[in-house]
Amino acid sequence: MVSGLVPVMLPITAQPAGHAAVGFVVASFFVGQLTAPYNGAVADRLGKQRVMFLAAFPVMAVCAVVLGVSDSVYIWILAALLAGAAAGTAQTLGSVFIVEGHPKEQWNTLLGWFRLTFGLGQVVGLAIGGLFASSNLRLGWIIAALIMMLGVFLGRIGLPHLQTAPGHSATADSTVDVTSKQHKTLKIRIQGFLTVLKSRFGFLLVCWFLSSISVLMFLNAMPLVMSDAFEIGSSLSASVYLVGALAGAVAYPAVGDLSRRVGAGRVALFGFLLSFAALTCMAIAFFAHPSWGVAVGLVGMFCVAFSYPYQYIGANLLAATLASGSEGGAMGMFNASAASGAVIGALAPVGLASAFGYGSYLPLAAGIGLLGIVVGIPVLLGKHHRGPWKTTA
Repeated sequence: MVSGLVPVMLPITAQPAGHAAVGFVVASFFVGQLTAPYNGAVADRLGKQRVMFLAAFPVMAVCAVVLGVSDSVYIWILAALLAGAAAGTAQTLGSVFIVEGHPKEQWNTLLGWFRLTFGLGQVVGLAIGGLFASSNLRLGWIIAALIMMLGVFLGRIGLPHLQTAPGHSATADSTVDVTSKQHKTLKIRIQGFLTVLKSRFGFLLVCWFLSSISVLMFLNAMPLVMSDAFEIGSSLSASVYLVGALAGAVAYPAVGDLSRRVGAGRVALFGFLLSFAALTCMAIAFFAHPSWGVAVGLVGMFCVAFSYPYQYIGANLLAATLASGSEGGAMGMFNASAASGAVIGALAPVGLASAFGYGSYLPLAAGIGLLGIVVGIPVLLGKHHRGPWKTTA
């Protein structure tokens, strides 16, 4: 759903309603993902991690069917919003089962394999998009829904039973406790948020936020950008992106091991630099219109897809290392920073698309990606980032 169907099928579904509709429908999905910190924290407090994780899959499946059969922009927005909330919950709690259910020295290995399955799911989503984006979107969404329903059954196998967060019980009393804690004053919330931003974890979140704007601005309108900038059809775009995503998915376990050896921050930095270089080359080709522009577009799209495992594994492990407090809340903040970036990436350039076409996303995405790298370098290259697996004599 997140990295396979949304980049290909969601913008094409909304395209007949105009540029603004594409922006709002795609943004709605990631607005839904912004509930990830709340969902992760509540699941921790109530000890309902398994229930909330498994419930996410039928919600996504129903929303996929609705996206396929409806012709209303408002229903698309609502379905995308609910699907995003479910997807954010699944992503967050998937990471929580690793960082709360296993020793720290196993995180890099387990997260690598976990992201491998996520990457393979992305490949399936891109394959569905490649097959149906240009022919039968409705059938594509329905097939995707049937596949996502399998998550309810497969997700139960070997799923850890996590404890309720300290100081809370999974009884009705804890619901009252959770509700009361949500009514903190605005001043306290702002102070807490500013404290996080001033920390190393906060700098990482800002870096991840900017990098997410850069990458997801391109990816979540990918078939439209490639068509406008390089006259590449949606099926070919999805197919090439599928190859890059598959190469990246296979690399996930190796990237986890690489993070252990050279440091998670350096691995993330490599991914950010590769993505920035690819977007920059594509932007130059868009402006120059060389005869080999199509080749640049296809290679650049492959590199952006291939770079993502390095970005995600490195940044995710770094977030788990630097964050303090509830792992569920920390992983939720990490996913929410990406979702926030995706919302801005979907809405902010709508005017550009109307005035200059979707190809104009490329230079803007490259510039924001560079800003993210500049902000993140002090944290990404810090010596303290060898990760939770590092031991001392």
